[in-house]
Amino acid sequence: MVPHTGWQNPNMRVLVTSLVHASGQPGGLDASEVGGWWQAAVPEADVVSLATSDGRAGFLAAVAPAASTRLNLTLEAPDGPRIVPIRRSAGPLPTVYLAAADVDPPTALQVTDSRLLGRAIAAAAPGAGRLVIATGGARSCDGGAGLMAELALENTSVAVMVRAARRTLGRLDLIVAVEDDRPLLGLTGASARLRDQDAFAAQENERSLGDWADAVTTALADGSNAAPGGGAGQEGGVASLSPLAVIGQGGKSTPGRLTSLPGAGAGGGLGFALAALGGRLVPALTVVADAQGLPEHVAQSDLVVVVTEVLDAVGMGAGLVPAMGELAAGHGVPVVVLARESHAGRREWSGVGVSGVYEYGTDPRGRVARVARTWAGPSS
Repeated sequence: MVPHTGWQNPNMRVLVTSLVHASGQPGGLDASEVGGWWQAAVPEADVVSLATSDGRAGFLAAVAPAASTRLNLTLEAPDGPRIVPIRRSAGPLPTVYLAAADVDPPTALQVTDSRLLGRAIAAAAPGAGRLVIATGGARSCDGGAGLMAELALENTSVAVMVRAARRTLGRLDLIVAVEDDRPLLGLTGASARLRDQDAFAAQENERSLGDWADAVTTALADGSNAAPGGGAGQEGGVASLSPLAVIGQGGKSTPGRLTSLPGAGAGGGLGFALAALGGRLVPALTVVADAQGLPEHVAQSDLVVVVTEVLDAVGMGAGLVPAMGELAAGHGVPVVVLARESHAGRREWSGVGVSGVYEYGTDPRGRVARVARTWAGPSS
């Protein structure tokens, strides 16, 4: 590993990172913009900018370093043919990446279930050794019932559907890149996102999800629904949901635990259905970090700069800031946050591994330049 040059050194190596924001949606500054300003303020610095994804927006672009081939699937949707991009790595048993946000984009007609994602999985899986599905941005909230029916190619009893869907996936290693750790049911479950729009609809959806979950867990408890082994044949599980956990770690999950798995409610309950089919739930930030080689970038840096719109209790409880704080702490690298506004005190942000927080307000470029020169030292 290259030794750190230390801070207050104009030649320091700086890693700037931010989340990709949905096209057309306000999201503040991005890593490349801030990285450019930092470089202009301290020309001697070695600045690397990396935009990452939490599975909601920009997932396929973020994993491109690990899967350079971009392909398009053509699916029959209710409003006509739909082109869905995927990414594929090289090799005889490649990894294929698929994002739910690309299957049902905001421009699509009202989405009522997850059938189209099931169709996309069936089209993307052949020949793959591993399939990675990002659940962020999914517009359905059916607990993956439509997805499972589509993979099963039949909609009879739930027990038959589960068995047939597992058979379709075979030995495929299924990774579910979840955007959050919400469970399937309860106050913070999958139906919670419907509550602000229609409280009655949210309540009815919760009942439906409960019935669906009971049927699936009952089917899984029947030994005849054991998967054929390997890949998706592993027991449904969850990788450790620490912010930057290693893919594949974590314990087994019994059928009765599936509804309460952290991430089971992600994507409107897609996490639950895919875990029932043998998928391992992993934070999308972890998946992207692995694809981008982010741990290696951090290890070679002297400073990590996280760019975010607002730093508050939510942002420090989960997401990019605590993830980078945890990762950088393992390498002894300080982390600073650049935010348009901060609602957190020193005690809160230092508790997640952050060394400093800087609000950029209405003069982001000027603020970035001042922060850069502070960390580069008097000679800059």
